[in-house]
Amino acid sequence: MNKSKLRIVFGALGILGTSAGCAVEIPDEEVGTHQQANSGYCSSTLATKAATNGSLDWQEKPFDGCQSSAVSSYNFGVSTDIPLIVGGELAVYGTTTTGSRRGYFFVDKDGSGSWSGGDTQAKFKSDAQAGDQPFAIAIQVQKKVGSSCVDASAIPYHEDVVGIKRGTTWYIDANGNGTWDGTASCDRLVNAFGNASDIPSPYGDAIASVRTVGTVKHWYIDTNLNFVWDAGDTDAVFGASTDQVSVAGAVGVQRGRDVFINWNSNLNYNTGDKDLINHLPSTSWKYVGVTTYFWND
Repeated sequence: MNKSKLRIVFGALGILGTSAGCAVEIPDEEVGTHQQANSGYCSSTLATKAATNGSLDWQEKPFDGCQSSAVSSYNFGVSTDIPLIVGGELAVYGTTTTGSRRGYFFVDKDGSGSWSGGDTQAKFKSDAQAGDQPFAIAIQVQKKVGSSCVDASAIPYHEDVVGIKRGTTWYIDANGNGTWDGTASCDRLVNAFGNASDIPSPYGDAIASVRTVGTVKHWYIDTNLNFVWDAGDTDAVFGASTDQVSVAGAVGVQRGRDVFINWNSNLNYNTGDKDLINHLPSTSWKYVGVTTYFWND
């Protein structure tokens, strides 16, 4: 997992067999470095499977722009954890009370692909509950100056922070310290966005709530970034009711062993998208999302 490249996560949407969308968060001050003559990128999918010993296996499989097709394997988390991608790295959210994991985010901060001394763990909310749904979202981190919350960086820079959806309430770690400190400390509380049974799947820097309606899936995206559902937002219909949606804010959804990705970000399924047929080793593997490396020689 450790690579001498800039790694980002596509924190957007995708579907299997119908339509989807995709967005990328790249720090504004780094965009120029991606345009050098001797530069490139590699996009890979991440998928997980519960191991027989109770741990969580990960597979990273290249599919676009990569110089090598080699598949990488990692082991991070336990089988009951919910897998995520945070800041382009493996992450899990604990759901079991065994070993006091419930409510903790564990992030492979050092990129080693296994739990080690350089990684981080933090309990997000002290009152963690069964049914809390974790997510990561790319935002401009906030800090307190006087009585106001302002951008922590003078340069526009979106980075992944974590959060949970509980019912229709979203708790977002907007100050970026890994825990819920309340709105007075610049964290973000979003009330009444989506239904309680919806799956949180942020679309870049916008919260998005995924719901099955009849035979299709609706993705309700806070397009205008005001944290309420209103006329400026997007109701994208794509995916069948049986498609698997990742809570990771992933770039795709799974049907069997196949993954289809809306690579051109237009929320419609067409020839510009990625159809990864039989991409997963078996149906035991669950698609999590996509990471992309950019580099300069």
